[in-house]
Amino acid sequence: MIRITVFLPEVTLRREMRVSTTMLVDNLKKYIPMQSSADGKSSSNNISKNDISIIFRGSLLTQNMPLSFYSIGDGDILIAFTSSYTKKTDAQLWMHMTADYETFTERMKVTMNPRLAGALAHIRDVRMLRLSERPGMCSKLKRIYVGNGNACVKASIQPLNIEPSPAAAEPSCDPLPTLWYDEAAMSHTSGTNLQPVFC
Repeated sequence: MIRITVFLPEVTLRREMRVSTTMLVDNLKKYIPMQSSADGKSSSNNISKNDISIIFRGSLLTQNMPLSFYSIGDGDILIAFTSSYTKKTDAQLWMHMTADYETFTERMKVTMNPRLAGALAHIRDVRMLRLSERPGMCSKLKRIYVGNGNACVKASIQPLNIEPSPAAAEPSCDPLPTLWYDEAAMSHTSGTNLQPVFC
């Protein structure tokens, strides 16, 4: 039995598993939760195993081969995604990133370290703050989102119509509902003890 980590960039999830080296890649796919649809629920039941691709050391793993064929050992990291998530260029990008496996694992282990998670989040925040302070950066980011007509819903100005209530001839004599009362004042004792009253 070996311990492997599967990163799922599609659902920003990391799954650690204990598996046998004789397990087929096709069987490994059964245990990988993926985003099923627009409803946001993660489920491996709604996605076909054939739609899931797994990358290790810059190569795409074939379904009918055992993990030992690819020399997958204890502590190794795999990348998994569905065909609907990725385009050909994305698959090539992941293959390129994992080709230099030592550098890739060092970077991934830094992101997995809970002690460094706060520091990494702070660095990302500072970087985004500096980007937002640049004069033209906000307009560049806006053009990215506004430029994609299908990706974003264009806002339209809707008039706000408020119907005026009919003017009352005289003020109402109905009492307002009591939401809080002072039990001490009611019993003529000292101190305040506010109790809610349900109308």
